[in-house]
Amino acid sequence: MKKSLVIFLNQNFMTKSGWEGYQINKFSEYSDVIIYELANLINPEHFNIVKNKKNSSLIKRFYSLKKWKEHFNVIINKKKYKKILIINSVKPKKIKSYLVLKELSKFNGPIVEYQTQYMPYGVKFKKNLNHYINIIINIKYFKRKIEEKVSNYLYKFISFKNYFYLVSGSAMIKKFKNEKNIIGGFHWDYNNTLTMKKSKVKKNKNYVVFLENMSPLFPGDAKMFPGLINISAEEFYPHLCKFFDKIESLFNTRVVIASHPKSRHKKNPSYFGYRKTFLNNTKNLIQGSRFVLAEPSTALAYVIRYKKPCLMVFASKTLTSNYNKNEIYNACKFTGVKPFNIENKFSKKQMMKSLKVNFNNYKKFEKEYLYSVKNNVGNFNILKEKFL
Repeated sequence: MKKSLVIFLNQNFMTKSGWEGYQINKFSEYSDVIIYELANLINPEHFNIVKNKKNSSLIKRFYSLKKWKEHFNVIINKKKYKKILIINSVKPKKIKSYLVLKELSKFNGPIVEYQTQYMPYGVKFKKNLNHYINIIINIKYFKRKIEEKVSNYLYKFISFKNYFYLVSGSAMIKKFKNEKNIIGGFHWDYNNTLTMKKSKVKKNKNYVVFLENMSPLFPGDAKMFPGLINISAEEFYPHLCKFFDKIESLFNTRVVIASHPKSRHKKNPSYFGYRKTFLNNTKNLIQGSRFVLAEPSTALAYVIRYKKPCLMVFASKTLTSNYNKNEIYNACKFTGVKPFNIENKFSKKQMMKSLKVNFNNYKKFEKEYLYSVKNNVGNFNILKEKFL
């Protein structure tokens, strides 16, 4: 009996979190899987930025567009597969990514693009004069934006026969209202709460989670964009540790760190006050916590899902970046989570008041950004039923 084939077309390096988010283990149990990792071709500059890269025999890495095209065309023209589904994450931001998409447009079968990682933190960002000055004086970034404009223009002349968008939430359905092929699904992180193997997590254990975004020490992608990281490690971490000390004292608890996926923290780094750091365990940490101290992150989906009290924390200098200020404002506005400056004095009573959950906001945010269907089947089952 012929099997189906699922091809993942990835413009970045495959990470362990990406592997889980795409539910590749699930797909590989049901069908053959090929992962085209085109990062060395499209985004080679990410090699030293992306940590926790995934290694697997399913991953095919290419440095040449010609060799990838040859391999791709051999695979899609084989008669051995009952059905072929392509899950595409390549965006027209570079000339090489445009050329990949041009080749992809020759495929007649279904292609699905995940639009399930969006959070409305960047909306209504007002680009002032400083924003444009930062772009112009950063030559690499300026060139990248020009290339992106050209690639997007050329992309308009490409047409696909069966292109679908997997979206999460009513707001995303509205955003893609002009697209014919929309599939309702679940947010990337929210989907993990439905489909990851259930581990024995004791709820409300005596610890508090700090949900880290990209940091002064490990800026990740942010270092490629001018003005995003505007505070040094020497300025940020002493304030943060002092804040953690007081939280631990007032609540008789301990703070643990849910590390950003692109960070490289040691187990108990001094700049976190020798507190424990955990990588790729954010879901379980939040699920079992008393409450969460967060920076703007897509992992707020776990906070909403498990109805956890949360504060959006920042240092004074963080707000001198209009981009960061806008992100914090929107994250709080949409979720109902209160903002909190870690340099301010506070009492336990004040903190308890700020941590009070606005359940109506949580529920609204879930419907608008985290799920599009009521049954908790997960994205893999949605795509399997429709295409495989």
